[in-house]
Formats: sequence, structure tokens, C-alpha cells
Amino acid sequence: MKNHLSPLSFSIVLILLSLGCSQKEPPPNIVLITLDTTRPDYLGCYGNETVATPNIDRVASSGVLFEEAVCQIPTTLSSHTAILTSLYPRTSGVRSGVVVAPDDLKTLPEHLKEQGYQTAAFIAAIVLEKKYNLDQGFDTYDDGPFHPVERPASEVNEKVLQWFEEEHDPSQPSFLWIHYYDPHSPYQPSQEWIDKYTPNYQGNIDGSADQITRLIASRGQTANATDLAHLRGLYAGEISQLDEELGSFLKKLHTQLPAERTILTLIADHGEELGEHNHFFHGEYLYEPAVRIPFILSYPGKVPEGSRVKELVHSLDYAPTVLGLAGLPPLEESEGFDLSTSLVAQSKPDRGNLVSFLENEDDRFLDEGDKVLGARSARWKLIQNSNHKRPETLFGKLVNEDLKSPMFAQVFIKDCSYASIAAHIRYHTEESYPLRHQYPNLSSIPTTMVHGVQLGLDPLHSEAAKSEVMEKPNPGWRVSVTANLYERARDYALTMGYDHRHMVVESMVVNLSIPWPQEKTRAILDNLELVIRGESNGNPLWKKRVIADMETGEAKDILQDTGKGPKHTVDYSWVEESAFPGPKNLAQVIEVVFEPVNPSQVLDELYDLQSDPKELDNLLSPEKKTDVSSDLLVQIRDGMTDRLENWKDGGSGYAPEAAEMSEEARDNLKKKGYFR
Repeated sequence: MKNHLSPLSFSIVLILLSLGCSQKEPPPNIVLITLDTTRPDYLGCYGNETVATPNIDRVASSGVLFEEAVCQIPTTLSSHTAILTSLYPRTSGVRSGVVVAPDDLKTLPEHLKEQGYQTAAFIAAIVLEKKYNLDQGFDTYDDGPFHPVERPASEVNEKVLQWFEEEHDPSQPSFLWIHYYDPHSPYQPSQEWIDKYTPNYQGNIDGSADQITRLIASRGQTANATDLAHLRGLYAGEISQLDEELGSFLKKLHTQLPAERTILTLIADHGEELGEHNHFFHGEYLYEPAVRIPFILSYPGKVPEGSRVKELVHSLDYAPTVLGLAGLPPLEESEGFDLSTSLVAQSKPDRGNLVSFLENEDDRFLDEGDKVLGARSARWKLIQNSNHKRPETLFGKLVNEDLKSPMFAQVFIKDCSYASIAAHIRYHTEESYPLRHQYPNLSSIPTTMVHGVQLGLDPLHSEAAKSEVMEKPNPGWRVSVTANLYERARDYALTMGYDHRHMVVESMVVNLSIPWPQEKTRAILDNLELVIRGESNGNPLWKKRVIADMETGEAKDILQDTGKGPKHTVDYSWVEESAFPGPKNLAQVIEVVFEPVNPSQVLDELYDLQSDPKELDNLLSPEKKTDVSSDLLVQIRDGMTDRLENWKDGGSGYAPEAAEMSEEARDNLKKKGYFR
């Protein structure tokens, strides 16, 4: 028998249905957990059967795992900026670890705040402190205290739970960014994990930052196979230790933000090189250990459990995808892709053959010639080295200036656009400090090098611009400057555990390295100087120490070849063309001619990641081993090169000289001729 509704009943049903349809589902909470320096091949869910990561694996099984994900740049600040803006570093301008994010960048937290979200970030290391301006859009940005440069996951988690108790507003959806730095060097997990992954080791490797620096410098020559296995075991221990902390924290997190109402993402900013290609750490190279990242997303009830995406994705896709899943408007400017529809439908992303562009990190870069650029598709990777500079070729003088106050080094340059300054800092001990003039090159005493940066990148430049210490050079000259030597050297000492009570500027050098295809360069140099900020009656007191005044035309002021760099010949001379007026108007000319190199040394690199995932066989090398036809290789090379060149032609947002400068300070420098 059929049931029939009366007209009144039918009207009530329609009203109830219309009310139900008009009730919009509240937006979900969004939690972003970034795992600094984490390689996917050290996680169980990515196929590692040795390293214990049950909690990360559990998140992966509850949602989707992206099998092939890459970052845009293997360094913390720049990569996190890309994640939070969906912009390439080249577009945002944040292309190194010392650039302040511009105020006009539209970040994901700013966008979510406009949508009614309460926003909070919890940072684990000084490399993401507020001074880098990634706090824009956050109601809370908890960045410390650190010990001295980082804090463990346990402390970060305590701060998050404290925020829930004291500041969380449950009437608003939440966006949380939680940053963990534990896998980053130094690799020093608890003894439990050392015993599990690298028992009975009898060598000298302890995972300290100092040792990793030595491994970088020696390209692994100071370590044998047993040492490297131990180093990787220590790194694995850091990963498992973080996973353990993450597991207990996620249980508490979901008591505040129910899993079914929360988009949870685990993503790394970059990976880590652990001896592959004889490289260590991250930042300088674009091989898979450094750029391939884990990317895992869970949204129960919306994203099917246990999903796996085989297609290439990149970190730029994070922000568009979570906004799509949350049903929120997209960012106005984005270079990533919204994967939400394909995730929900478990279909292939509809964006064709993605090519993701890569660049290395170099906090001293002055132009594109200081960058290694790359392009990666699902199968192929092109690394463009042909415009990358040769190794450092240094000319300089001994200085032995006590480094006890803020200062920067500068030199005036004409004719050579690639030349740049650097300062060599030595960390003396109580015993060696009195002997620094007698024995200036004590090889056992630790050192660091502070390289040239764009003028204005450091706040000290802005302060100096307001004084009379910055003189206007003659037309055609430019200045190359370092960052604040005292601050950089002190921070490095804290990171490495060095004694920084007796720091000395041991020498100052000019790097005349040029791109590989060029064989000679000519630089005119004048006035190698230290610009020092002191204090008098509570006011800044600026002074200069002239290290080499080429005006004299004497041999004592010649910048000598240090012998560093590829084989070359040098010719010195003087020219009547100085940066500043003087009795003789002389400047030093250095002409460098490099020996021709084997073409295989300057080749770009092309890898077939499908058959050569470890990138051992450069398909552009004469010694290549491949079944791929030469015609196809040329086609792939040219196609990838064209894509990369078109991307480069799109222009760059990089303007770091203005990053920390007021308009007044910038105008002061312009008036004094410090910008070309």
C-alpha cells in the first residue's frame, strides 16, 4: 500500500529540506605540520622497512600519500615561504635563507584569517624567527626560546597544548602551523635509537654540526663506509624519535580538533644529502635526496583512506589543495595546483605533464650566475650548471682585526659584474689569541667565511646609510659588501659550539669566480675597507679601517692570489681610474685567465629518474650508459631547457637590497651612488 502525504505534511517536508540545504557546513580546521630536513625514503610509508615511523605511517594510511613530491628549493626559510604562499622563490623573492619575506606577499594564514580562521604558528628554529616576516597573518607566532638555535619537538608540542588551554577559540576554525626541526643536523638522537640503528660503532663520527661541515668540505673523504653508515643511522634515529613525539602529540591534538573536522598535512621543507654524490647537508645541490620530500594529507570522510598519488606534485600545491578541500576561495596569486577534486574522486590530476622548477640556496648570490637551476618532470630531471660559477677564486690580504663590534667589509669594483667580497673569520682560543699576529694561519683553529650579499640585505647597511661613513664613489663603480660580520660569525659559533669570545677577521678576499663558459675576467678594484660601528655617549660612532688603498700604487696594497680555485694565470697592473679622488687616482687591475676545461666538466645534467633514480648516469655526458636514442635525448634536453628558460624569462621578484631598508635609507644609498 502506498503512503500519501497531505498538503500540510508535504509543505512541512519542503520547509525542513530547504532549511537543511541552507545550513552551510562550517569550514574545517587546517593543521600544517612541517618536518624539517626529512627524506621520504626514511619513512615506513614510503617503503623503508628498517626505520620505525608508525605514527607517520598511520597518518598516511588514514589519507593520501604523494609518492613523487618535490620542494622548490632545499632550504628552510625559502621552502616554507613557497609552501605558505604557493609561489616559486623566484616569484616571491625569498631565494635564500637570509632574505626577509616582503610585506606584500599574500600568505595562506593571511588569506585564512580573512575567512574567519584563528591562526597560530609554533616554530622550532631561529631560521624561521619573526624577523624573516613569515609571521604575517598569524594571531600567534611562537618562535622561542631556542637552545641556542633550535628546540625539540617536545617543547614545541608543549607550546601548542598551552595555546589550546589559554588562547584557542573553539567558535572559530583553526589554522595551525607546527614546525619540527629535530631531523636537522646535528644528528644526535637518544641512546635508545643509536643502539637500534647503529650499535657497536667505534669510530669518531658523532653527528655534530662541526663534523658535517668537515664532511662537506672534504666531500666525504674524511669518512669511510662504516662512518657513513653510522651517520645515516644517527639520522634515522632522529626521524624515529620525532615520530614518537608526533604520535603522542596527535592524540592530544585530536581531543581539541576532531580528526573528521581537520585537514592534517605532514610535509617536509626539503630532504638531506647523506653522502650521495659525496654531498652532505642540503641547500647547494638539486639531487633527489635534497629536493624530494614526503607529502601526506589526511581528511577523514573526504579524502579516501590509503590513497596514493603516483603523479608528480610539488610543495606549491599545498595551499591551493587545502583551500579547495575546505571549500574556501583560492589565493589570488598562486603557482601551485588545486588537487582537491582529484583526491576526493581518486582520479589523475588534470594538469598535463607537470614540470617543477628548482633552484639551489645561496645566501651570497648576487645574480643568476650564483644559482644552480633545475627542471623536474615525473621522469626527467635537468640540472642547469652551464651558467653556474666556477669554484671560488680568491684574492686578498691578511687583516687580523678583532671582531668585537658590528662591522661589514666592502670593496669598490669596476668592469667585473661577478666579483664579490668575503671575509674570513677565525675563532681563537684563550691560548691562540695572543699569538694571532705571530702565527696568523693556525690551521687547527676553527674558521668560517662570511660572503658578499646584496647591499641593504643586512640592517647594518641601513644604519650606515644614515651616516657620513658611506661615501659616494665615482660614476661606473659599484660596492660589494658583506653582511654584519659580528652577527654572522657569532650565530655560526653558537650553532657549531665554538668559543666566540676571541673572534678575529683574519683576512678579506675578493672572489673573481666567473661562469664556466667564460675563460677570463678583468676587475678593477679600489678601497678594501671595514666599516665599523662603535658607540660614543650612547650614540652610534662609525669609522672605517682601510685595509688596502690602491691609491698608493705600492706592492703592499696588492690583493694577492690565494691559490684557491681552478687552474689560472694572473696579471696585476695599475690604472688611473679610482673610485674616489686622490693624488694619483690609481686602482688595482686583476686579470685572470682560466685554463680550458674538459667539456664534461661544464655539461648540464640530465637524468632518467625512471631507470636511474640515484642519478648516477648523466645522459648529457659522453660516457653515458643508456638505451634511450640520441635523438630522443636531444628532444628531452631541448624541451626541458626551453621550459626552464621560459620560466627564467618570466622575471624575478628578488629585491633583497630593499628587504630590511626604509625608503629613506634606500634613497640615501641611491644618492651616494651605491646602486647601479
